[in-house]
Amino acid sequence: MNEALLGPLCAFAASITWSIGSSAYSHLSRTYAPGVVNFNRALVALPFFLLFIVLDFSGVRANIDALGPALSTHALWLTLSITSAYVIGDGLFMWSALSLGFPSAQAVGAIYPVWAAFAGWAFNAQAVSGGQAAGIALAVLGVIWVVVAGRGDTLRAVPDHLGFLRVKSVGVLFGVAASIMWAMNAFATSKGGAGIHFALANAFRLVLALSLCPVAARVQGARRMLFALSDYRRFGAIIAFEAVVGACVFLYGMSHSPVAVGATLSSLAPVLAVPIAVVLGWERFSVAKSLAVLLVVAGVALLVR
Repeated sequence: MNEALLGPLCAFAASITWSIGSSAYSHLSRTYAPGVVNFNRALVALPFFLLFIVLDFSGVRANIDALGPALSTHALWLTLSITSAYVIGDGLFMWSALSLGFPSAQAVGAIYPVWAAFAGWAFNAQAVSGGQAAGIALAVLGVIWVVVAGRGDTLRAVPDHLGFLRVKSVGVLFGVAASIMWAMNAFATSKGGAGIHFALANAFRLVLALSLCPVAARVQGARRMLFALSDYRRFGAIIAFEAVVGACVFLYGMSHSPVAVGATLSSLAPVLAVPIAVVLGWERFSVAKSLAVLLVVAGVALLVR
């Protein structure tokens, strides 16, 4: 398949895997801090990537030799990507959701492709055409529309030690900060993931996540790092699918697409959830949400044409 097409397709596939994974994470986040959720995502996924390294050890070794001194640069970018997403961005988002409610926090966070497009233009000399800019705007507006049209409330009561989150403007600021962190993750992944073996890159990121997420969880007030056994049994397969397959397609999609295109196509999970929920009977058909989905489709068409 043409690499110019495969990259955006993988970025879009990342939206699909995230729409599936978020069904588990949204439930788990009602009980566990985001640092704990991400620690367990890494814990479940890392053995798979270590196995991939063993199975293709000669390929990984050849890739390391080929990269030479550039390997350290890739490591720095991948460190930035996992820190901005797993460690900082997701925590900021969950605090925003506590303050504003999950739908409103998602709507604020949905602007991250705009920041990613700016980063690609400012730091990577990736020009954005007028049609692509319009496509990004339509897609982002469509995602926000889908989220706002949905029902929802806060994830749980704001605990006393996070009383500052009862100020809604603080929740908005955390949501904007989360969107910037997610954009940083997209940009850093596009730089660090280019030309490096997928198993090596993801194993490195997940080892870092296992090291750093406990620090984030501590700041977020968590007292334990592991899920209850019942949660592993209930959600383990979904977590493994998202954290392994999703990580692979996201890494490839971001490193083989313009940052603006990859970030936008990988951010469509709230939109993809709409037709899935209707088909499975989880939600009733909604004219507002359907129009929002069409708006996103129009934006994507402009973006990738």
